[in-house]
Amino acid sequence: MSMRKVKPGEPFVAPAATWNAFIDAAQDFQNRTADIGRQPTTGFRSSGIVTVKNESGGARKQFEILGLDDPIFLPTGAAEQQFKNAVTFRAVMPSIDEHEGKFVILSEPLAANAIGKACISGVCQVRVNVTNADHEFAEVSDAKADVLESGDTGSAQILWKEAGTGKKWAIVHLGAQASTVAIYARITAAGGDGGVYTSWREVELTNGSWVTKQGGLASPSDGQLREINAAKNVPVNTIVHAFKNLAEADPVEWLFQFTAATAIFGRITSSTPVPGSGDNKFVYQFRQIAKTAAGYGGWSDVGGGITGNAYNLIEDQNTAYGTLGNGVKVEHLDTDTAEFKLQPVPIGTRLQLFPVARGNETEWWFSYENGVTGVCKE
Repeated sequence: MSMRKVKPGEPFVAPAATWNAFIDAAQDFQNRTADIGRQPTTGFRSSGIVTVKNESGGARKQFEILGLDDPIFLPTGAAEQQFKNAVTFRAVMPSIDEHEGKFVILSEPLAANAIGKACISGVCQVRVNVTNADHEFAEVSDAKADVLESGDTGSAQILWKEAGTGKKWAIVHLGAQASTVAIYARITAAGGDGGVYTSWREVELTNGSWVTKQGGLASPSDGQLREINAAKNVPVNTIVHAFKNLAEADPVEWLFQFTAATAIFGRITSSTPVPGSGDNKFVYQFRQIAKTAAGYGGWSDVGGGITGNAYNLIEDQNTAYGTLGNGVKVEHLDTDTAEFKLQPVPIGTRLQLFPVARGNETEWWFSYENGVTGVCKE
C-alpha cells in the first residue's frame, strides 16, 4: 500500500487500499472518542489523579496541599450522571481533625474557585516541614497549604527529602501509611477501670530522657489507651508503647501491654498513717530513682519514672494491739515509765521495690524494719 501526502493543487486520486485505511482510522478514532464526556477511560478511573475545585479562599500554587470536602457533583437529580462520569472533590484549607489521610497535592496552580487536577495517591513532590531528620512520614497540618508536617506516622510516606530540618522539598508516596501506627505515651492520671486510661500524652526519648513530644498526640482529643489484659492501676508516669486499634474508630483506641518490672529502686517522698492501725501501719509515696555514680550516693530521680503508693511488708501484720512486725509488743511502747512510738520509714530513704500483682492491679512492696523512738517518763 502506497501512502503519501498530497501537495496543494495536485489532483487527488486515492488508491482503494489508501482510502480504506483512512476510513478504518477514522472509524477507530470515532469509536474511541464516542464516550468522552459520558464515561471516563479505565486508566483515568484507576489513576491517582482527581479533579478538584479550589474552595480554599485564595489562589494556590502547584504542589500545595488541600483537604478533601464533598464531591463537586452529588449523586442526586440531574447531577447523578456527572457524579458517575468522574471523581471530583471540593478542596478546602486542610485541618488535622478533618483531613488526616484525606488530602490532595495540586498538580497545577489553581486560582480561587478554579477547577484542576491533583494527586490523591501515588508518588509526587511536595514541601515538608521536617521537625526531625529521622522522620519517615508526613501528614497535613492545621490551616497550612504550603507544607506537610513530618512525623513518625502519617498518611504520606517520605521516599526522599532534602537534608536537614525545616521546610524541605520531598518526594512522598500518598496512601502508603504503615498498617500499624505506634506511639510512646505517658500515663498522666491514675485509674484504668477495665484497663482504659483516658489521661495521657505522647512522649519521645531525647538525650536519654522521656519528654513530652511537641505537637504530639494527647487525650482526650486523640483517643484513649487500653491495656490489652485490662490491667488497672498502671502507675502514673509509666511510659507505654501503644499501637493504634485499626478496628476501633470511635473512640480512637491505642492498645498497650503492661509488664511490671521485676524490681525498681525508689525513694520515699511521704507517708500517711492507715486509719485504725494505731499509727503502726503506713501507706508510702515514692519516686523511682536510678544509679548515676559509683559507690555510696550517686542516686538520681528517673525523669518520667514510676511514682505512686508503696507498702512495707514488715508492717503488714501491724495493728493497734499485739506484736508488731519488727518484734516489738505494742503494750511495751507506752508504759508508766516510757512513751515510745513506731516510726514510719523516713522520707528520703532509698529502697528496692517489687511489683505485686493483684488481679489486674499492680502494687509496689518493700521490706524495711521500722525503728522505735521515744522518751522515758520522769
